[in-house]
Amino acid sequence: MFRPFKHGVALAIGADQVGPEDLGFSSLGFISKLAFEKEDRYYAMAGLVPSKLPMLYLALGYVGGHQAGSIAGAAGLVIIPGLLAITEYDGVGTNLGMRALLSTQIKLDLDVLHMQAIDYGRPFALVLENNVRFGVSYSETWP
Repeated sequence: MFRPFKHGVALAIGADQVGPEDLGFSSLGFISKLAFEKEDRYYAMAGLVPSKLPMLYLALGYVGGHQAGSIAGAAGLVIIPGLLAITEYDGVGTNLGMRALLSTQIKLDLDVLHMQAIDYGRPFALVLENNVRFGVSYSETWP
């Protein structure tokens, strides 16, 4: 595979909102699957770190799933080592977020999703429920 430090480009494939229910197991009770069943997404992305701007990350790819497929893109900027500010278009809306590296393979994310869909006249609790996501992810390099 491509390695960013050697080739300048990285490739990634993955899935969002896929859980044990999608594999035929019952819910583990963390989140109601019905609330997110239309959110299942699969993606393929290519990203690069420009050689003259090592604190910048750019990505472009394709997102598909229950919703119609579309082009997706992202731009990230390293604020301090281990902390990335990111903005992205995910095929549905614009997202803003922060990613903190807890280790070389574990990431902590805090995101505000679909900025265009936020109704600032609603109670803040609904914005937290519908537009704010917190997550921890693990990634492994492909041999």
